[in-house]
Amino acid sequence: SKILIDGLREAGGEVHEIKVYSIVRPAGERQHELIREVADGNVDILTFTSAQTVKNFFKTADELGLGNIIQRRLSEMLIAVIGEPTARVVEDLGLKVDIMPKRATFDDMIDEISKRSKI
Repeated sequence: SKILIDGLREAGGEVHEIKVYSIVRPAGERQHELIREVADGNVDILTFTSAQTVKNFFKTADELGLGNIIQRRLSEMLIAVIGEPTARVVEDLGLKVDIMPKRATFDDMIDEISKRSKI
């Protein structure tokens, strides 16, 4: 994260950034199927684990011609995010974040979903 790197440098740290993975937009029928299921109202909760997953999801929905339907459906369902940066992207799209754990971990997000939903 640029914020982390800048903060460490401002605090006097020497930073050597090494990328060990990159987030790529998934492609294929499984992603399209998920978006169609959301559009059809067959999904109760949608989780996002990074800002990029939000952007990728909506870009694919737009390419399928389902962007407006997805936007409407997400306003009617629970949205869980792993942390604040992801929440900001969701909120910038005019949507409400319903579930966000205090600690940005998968386990904490799942625990919060369990507490706040009927699943």
